[in-house]
Amino acid sequence: MASCASKEEARLAWSSSDDVDRYVCRQLRERRIMLGLRLKEVAGLVGVTCQQIHKYETGIHRIAASRLFVIAHALGVDINYFFDDMHGEQAAKLQCALRDLVRNFKSMPKRHQDEISNLARSLAYPPLALVDDIDEGLPRKVVAG
Repeated sequence: MASCASKEEARLAWSSSDDVDRYVCRQLRERRIMLGLRLKEVAGLVGVTCQQIHKYETGIHRIAASRLFVIAHALGVDINYFFDDMHGEQAAKLQCALRDLVRNFKSMPKRHQDEISNLARSLAYPPLALVDDIDEGLPRKVVAG
């Protein structure tokens, strides 16, 4: 029987692959619209039905790598087009999470803020080589002990 940790890792792996699939689907739809093509036109270029293109765009069906290659060629882009700026989307999600973290942090009592700051510093990896001295505004070396 699998442990809870391995089940959680498997769930996270599927979650991230689903995110990639959804991103590729959005890129397909955006490119089609940017070119002013109807579903039927793209379907004809790719050699599938317009219903299949619709299912790709909405994420109902995943796009096989070989099919994505054909779609990229049909839409006049390199296959990397479907993955470009994916990290930008992940950065936006991180920014959202950080905004929530800051909002929650600000609502805590000062004592809790100090404890959480200390915990975050102790868990940071790798240890910071430089820390800004807030009082003087000058960087100083931190000696890992």
